[in-house]
Amino acid sequence: MENTKQAALQWVKDGKPCTYRYGLAYRGAKARRISNEEALNKLTNEKSWGFGMGFYELSWSKFEGESCLEFNELHENDLY
Repeated sequence: MENTKQAALQWVKDGKPCTYRYGLAYRGAKARRISNEEALNKLTNEKSWGFGMGFYELSWSKFEGESCLEFNELHENDLY
């Protein structure tokens, strides 16, 4: 899978699974499944989500055994 916003948008439009996490996993933040409507809203109307480092990260991951697109929102306090 490509690490581009266009690939993520196509993933969501195809109805494939997406998750959302607020914070860092190693600090206990859990991912939860989100609807494709919510994922599409995040990609098109909200903050600048993208692959790589930043406060609004996209990544490909596994959730309950299946591949998914993960939205991970970080906060300044996650840096400490």
